[in-house]
Amino acid sequence: MWRYVVASVMLLTVVVGSWLAYGWLFPTYTITREMRVGEQWRYQFVQSFQKGQEALTLNLQYTETVRKVNPDGSAVVERVLHADPQTLDALRQSAGPLGKILTRTLWQVHSDGRETSLSGERAQLAFGSASAQILPLRPVRIGERWERESEVGSIKTRFLCRLERIVNVDGAPCYQISAQLQSLPGSLPQVQGSLTSYIDRQTGWVRKEEGTITMTAGSLQMSSQISLHGQRVREGTSRRGAKNG
Repeated sequence: MWRYVVASVMLLTVVVGSWLAYGWLFPTYTITREMRVGEQWRYQFVQSFQKGQEALTLNLQYTETVRKVNPDGSAVVERVLHADPQTLDALRQSAGPLGKILTRTLWQVHSDGRETSLSGERAQLAFGSASAQILPLRPVRIGERWERESEVGSIKTRFLCRLERIVNVDGAPCYQISAQLQSLPGSLPQVQGSLTSYIDRQTGWVRKEEGTITMTAGSLQMSSQISLHGQRVREGTSRRGAKNG
């Protein structure tokens, strides 16, 4: 009888020890965006378009500032677009059914990336990073996969995401997340592509993003290359961040 009890205890010890070792070797990460009043990031956004023999490159800047933190943990974020008049005119002419281009918009943003326009006027076309669509909704390990969905105007997209590794960008540790884009039923135009996003590990905000996107509507097809580079304003301020779960 005692022999079986001892064997059971030893087996339980091995199982618990193995589980603890697994958790130590393969930790989980809770990747969320920091929501503090005054938190501000400045971004340089470049997107080049190719449609047949025609080519166009957009080069602009925008800032994101947390203006208010709500009791539920979400925040009001002000997004201000900085671009020359010619670029703004080109944007407004090409926006079409995707949304209206406003230089200043307000958004209700959650720490998991979800955001809703507070500006009305069909201001759905946003120059925010893809982190609004790719942050995981649960703690994840390196190599783990998850899905999220997005709807911007008539474009409906599924993001198939994976946490690749932790890497330094501009001297700051970042989560490297890759995402494959697929169109959902009813999307117009159809979208496919890939994105790689580097999320600041301490704040959950984007430091860098790059990718390729192709849009197809009937016989028309347009491809684009995206490059985004972000910097926190006042890097020396105190930082609470996305942390190990």
